Amino acid sequence: MQFSLSFFALAAFAISGAAAFNNFAASCSSLRLSGADLVATCKFNDGSTTVAAINLNGCYTNNNGQLTFQKNPGNALQTCHTCSLSGTILQCTCQRVSGASGSEIDLNANIGNEDGVLFC
Repeated sequence: MQFSLSFFALAAFAISGAAAFNNFAASCSSLRLSGADLVATCKFNDGSTTVAAINLNGCYTNNNGQLTFQKNPGNALQTCHTCSLSGTILQCTCQRVSGASGSEIDLNANIGNEDGVLFC
């Protein structure tokens, strides 16, 4: 019984730790787009800040007009245009097999801040 409780406690800790790897908005502010880069002022572990950036092409892809999370090679912003940020929501017009469509995705779900460095 002791082993089972320890195992479940460890599993719960691992799950909660994994969740901490997204939610960059909890420690970053002043979000903006610069070409395909997300740029933000992010906190280091000691509370000081830095300007951090991540190229979103390495994190997202265009799946027939819909932005979806896909690490390297994503290249979403090569076929998605007129992109803007509304909070942590990336909104773009993305090419489809026939035409184009509006698409949006919450960057906060897949991007994290680790000691002042943005990653996906």
